[in-house]
Amino acid sequence: MAKVKYESYYLASTSGSGHFYTKRRPQKKGKGGGTKLEVLKFDPFEGAHVKYVEKKDPPKRAKNYTPKTQAAA
Repeated sequence: MAKVKYESYYLASTSGSGHFYTKRRPQKKGKGGGTKLEVLKFDPFEGAHVKYVEKKDPPKRAKNYTPKTQAAA
């Protein structure tokens, strides 16, 4: 099997709203620490631009998750 050439990461909002952006980039060579990406992006829950910080893995959805619209029915 071919080696994965891209790594995924996500930008999590620092406002505490729980909103995040998922991105992909070419995989880095080596294991250098480097700095985490920090970007000002629009947070739709806050209605304003806030700082987003790079995180390694996105949060996983719970296995028994049901959207609120289906739970009420």
